[in-house]
Amino acid sequence: MQITTLGTSHGAPTHSRYQTSTLLEVGEAAYIIDCGEPAAATLWRLEKDITLLRAAFITHMHGDHVGGLPQLIKLIYQRFADPDRTLTCFMPPEGKYPFLNWLAAMHIPADAVRFDLQVKGIREPGLIYEDEYVTVTAVNSGHMDPQRATAFSFIFDVTGQPATGDRRRIAFSGDQPSDFRNLGDILTEHVDVLVMEMTHIKPEQVLPFIGDRDIGRLILNHIYDPWHDEGEAILRGMCEEHLNFPFDIAHDYDVFPIA
Repeated sequence: MQITTLGTSHGAPTHSRYQTSTLLEVGEAAYIIDCGEPAAATLWRLEKDITLLRAAFITHMHGDHVGGLPQLIKLIYQRFADPDRTLTCFMPPEGKYPFLNWLAAMHIPADAVRFDLQVKGIREPGLIYEDEYVTVTAVNSGHMDPQRATAFSFIFDVTGQPATGDRRRIAFSGDQPSDFRNLGDILTEHVDVLVMEMTHIKPEQVLPFIGDRDIGRLILNHIYDPWHDEGEAILRGMCEEHLNFPFDIAHDYDVFPIA
């Protein structure tokens, strides 16, 4: 089981970071959490087995989180067309039909991609997906104005290799409001790995908050400009001050094995 950070920037790519996208590989399956550009090209360059992709989970409909998904769908149907293959894309409900229209406008109609493409709107928090490897729960992240749109965090309860019965809990924060008021909702019990954004929340405020939680390992992604390049040392110092568990500041193409 491993996590690969395909892109670790925020709303705009930088010279060192692509837009946000993360791959979770478990056994003979893979799942993508957010799909900012250029996720498809990155998967291809890293020689990832795209045929293992079962589902994409989009936290919210900002372009840096969903802009690479049409190209990923195109890559699958161009190179790995198989009518028995299913890719299920979960996203906020207000995004479903505009996304399908977007595909059609790009000449990628969902009924002509030569594999089973399913696009599902997440109508409310709770269990949204389950297979023999993972159970996925959506939690409101609070990032978007609820009168106009929704945004989610995702919790993966992972069985790993089913024969071993080994379980891990991995939480993806998605983008947070500045007061990260819903972050605790994904930390109500032990989390083996927290993949947390670091653009919309201030590290000097959020790190003491999560430092008191039962977290096995922290992976920071969606990194704000001040913490890129030379600024990374400052962020690392704040993490060392407030955290008593292992942490990583992710970069594009980083691979994190999950024991």
